[in-house]
Amino acid sequence: MSINVSRFIHRKKAEFFVEVLTPMFLGGADGNAELRSPPFKNALRYWWRLTQGNLSSDDLLVREQDLFGGVKDNASRSRVDIVVRGNLTTDSVGARINIGSKKNSEAKGNNVSLAAYLGMGPIHFRGIYEKAPILPGQQFKFSVTYPILNGNEIEDALSLFAHLGSLGSRSRNGWGGLHMIPEEGTAPLIPLGTLYQKYGSEMSSIFNGTKQNKKYPFKLGYQSDGKDSGSAMMWKITDADNWKGAMQTAAEKYMDVRQVLKFPQNKAWGVQKRHILGYPVTNHKVNNWENNNTGRMPSQLRIVVRRQGDKFRSYFVHLPHKIPKTWDEKKLGSELSNWQELHSWLNENCVPLSL
Repeated sequence: MSINVSRFIHRKKAEFFVEVLTPMFLGGADGNAELRSPPFKNALRYWWRLTQGNLSSDDLLVREQDLFGGVKDNASRSRVDIVVRGNLTTDSVGARINIGSKKNSEAKGNNVSLAAYLGMGPIHFRGIYEKAPILPGQQFKFSVTYPILNGNEIEDALSLFAHLGSLGSRSRNGWGGLHMIPEEGTAPLIPLGTLYQKYGSEMSSIFNGTKQNKKYPFKLGYQSDGKDSGSAMMWKITDADNWKGAMQTAAEKYMDVRQVLKFPQNKAWGVQKRHILGYPVTNHKVNNWENNNTGRMPSQLRIVVRRQGDKFRSYFVHLPHKIPKTWDEKKLGSELSNWQELHSWLNENCVPLSL
């Protein structure tokens, strides 16, 4: 049997000190709090794919298996190794979490727990943990060892993860936020503006371009102002003194922006504009989107919480792409036009980030 010596020579190591900013639902087989390396590798793979956005999906799969391992055709082991180290404090199942409540017109005008609104699943609708989380303020270290030949793309992916990523269940809704600091000897994080310049694409080309019509995240979206600058598809929500304040305002804004695309009053079934923000949606099933009751489609609009000095800052981030579902433009308008309506609301109610 031949041995792939590239797993052992010509390699580089990056090490990071990490602080947990928001409760992290990162768990083992039972779903309860546990610090494990596979979720970190999955996150790195996710952001690495975005650095390879110019590849076809077939070429992307070949390159990904070569670097991260896989079982398609000739099985191979990963050439990227991740180690996490730390003893973390967790909360318990049944503990209450309170970041406030808000009246929801789509819940018969009742007050809704904002923690549950963003975390339904690991958080019960009454605002208690159904899965034990890793608590904010916990600290640990993780390291990534990778081939020098792939250094630039891995370092870019690590920087994207540090700026825009989160970990664990409901991480798209702000849970599992991280503050990552490179250790001595590790290259500094690449500025987010530089990453947008390198991996960004104008919104209209993402949805209308003949070569970029992909149904998975492959670019950082931006809106051009027709000159030499524009706005990233990223909006500051608020600065707060603690993580609860950052998450509370994010939840309030998220409830509002979701209701920009309203469901019809007659409760019509089938695909509706709101579904562009993800699926499923409570009480609004789309039969031809279902696949053995697992027809999920994650939202492209993320909430990210980061530390900014002594403040906790929350953002909306849109990673745009065509949805991997059927969409009736005659009935619903184009995907781009629906996103532009949401972006207009975000521009008015949050602070868009300039490039």
